[in-house]
Amino acid sequence: MSIQQHTQPVVQGSRHAFERLPLELTISIFGHLNSLSDAFALAATCRSMNGIWTKNLAHIYRFLGPRVVQCERDARILRGIQSGIPIQGFDVSVDDVRHISRNAQMAEKAVLIFERDVSCEAIR
Repeated sequence: MSIQQHTQPVVQGSRHAFERLPLELTISIFGHLNSLSDAFALAATCRSMNGIWTKNLAHIYRFLGPRVVQCERDARILRGIQSGIPIQGFDVSVDDVRHISRNAQMAEKAVLIFERDVSCEAIR
């Protein structure tokens, strides 16, 4: 299930429930989500969540990225090549995370196409 399915509108003037949580717990929640899409969705819920996401991205990504992104290391290396600036460890920007996610999706599709084509050739 994604966060988008469970997001409730916040009544004007009320504080988002996550805003009352300790920072460490909120960061941990980001790090334990099931996808980068969920992390982007949570960050988009309010300014406070977006601020926590952007200010703590390297720490959050260190736990989230390798767990949810297939071929994460390779996708991160490719992002460094694309930007012309090698990414050192998990020191990433929001833009880097978007590109890493896209790179991983493209790599997964390429593998599926390759496997399909190789199986077709093996059958012939």
